[in-house]
Amino acid sequence: MKMITAHAGPRPLYQILTEQYKQAILTQIYPPGGRIDSTHKMIRRHRVSRETVKKVLQSLRQQGLIMKKPGKGSFVADLGPLQNVLGVIVPFFASQIEQLLRHLRRRIAPLGCCLEAFLDYNNWQEEIRLVAQLITQRYEAAIVVLTFNESKTAQFYRRLQTSKPIVSLLNHATPVRPFLMLFRATIWARTRRCNICCSAVAARSAISKTRPGPDKIWCSR
Repeated sequence: MKMITAHAGPRPLYQILTEQYKQAILTQIYPPGGRIDSTHKMIRRHRVSRETVKKVLQSLRQQGLIMKKPGKGSFVADLGPLQNVLGVIVPFFASQIEQLLRHLRRRIAPLGCCLEAFLDYNNWQEEIRLVAQLITQRYEAAIVVLTFNESKTAQFYRRLQTSKPIVSLLNHATPVRPFLMLFRATIWARTRRCNICCSAVAARSAISKTRPGPDKIWCSR
């Protein structure tokens, strides 16, 4: 795990540390159910006082990100039930994508589910932030059209543990038909609460836990 370090700044130190631990939880450096740093480890790692650590842990608990188990420590909390919302994250908008999104919204409307689209401006850091946001906000599924710099997000997807939301990865050059195939597969997995790995479009094997061939995409439930 990458070391989390505190940096001096205009904000109180506990707020800076709280934000860093929050991001580490959302991006699953600390996975769901995993134990976060103990009080003593935080003190040693960040060279802060016990009072500062108490404020950090209290803030994380108030945000519903961690829970304390007496005698064991603090653990990443379960994020709760899923919403009937599918999220699609794209690196850019074009008329073809907008038409596709309208088509998808019509397809899922009878299922009592809605679809929301998000733009990451082909920024890999924004892509990670949006995926973490959809997981935290308990979207039913996230379909991600990867940014051009896939190597930057590979580590994030390798460690991602999505025990409930479906996360589906697509190459940015995906044509419409395979995109629709993946969308139908995502809906199929949604109704059956299962894991799927289906043939579709090129998604680099580095971002797949199952490390499929170049003609595979990965969906995790």
